[in-house]
Amino acid sequence: RGFFSAYARGEKTAEGFTFEAFSEQLVEFIRAVHWKGVYFRDLSGGNVLIRIEGDNRLVFSLIDTARARFANQRFSRSKRIADLKRLVLKLDPERQAYFMGAYLEKENAHFTGFQKLTFKLYAFKASLKRIKRKLRKKILTK
Repeated sequence: RGFFSAYARGEKTAEGFTFEAFSEQLVEFIRAVHWKGVYFRDLSGGNVLIRIEGDNRLVFSLIDTARARFANQRFSRSKRIADLKRLVLKLDPERQAYFMGAYLEKENAHFTGFQKLTFKLYAFKASLKRIKRKLRKKILTK
């Protein structure tokens, strides 16, 4: 979670890794997981454990897999993109676009304006959920 929090705050590096270097390795890991037919459905910074190896290589593990779906083939591109929305939610739009571009370029695709719009709608929905939780808490504590 430390990496994701640092980059969400706009920091240039986390644990000595630039966002770009971190993204390259994370994209490689997630693409491998997706290519094996895993649709995580709860992919967030808190559910990705990261260990730094001596050779500046990051080793990733996924936790909280109860909602994951498994198949004998990879899921559609739209499902895989949807899987990534929560992971990049707190990043600024430029970093979201960089990460998604790095993910999609491996299959000669681009992060389109429509896809960016769906990410903005997802962020709006998430903010409404936070407001709803705060209001509920306020009402229940009265």
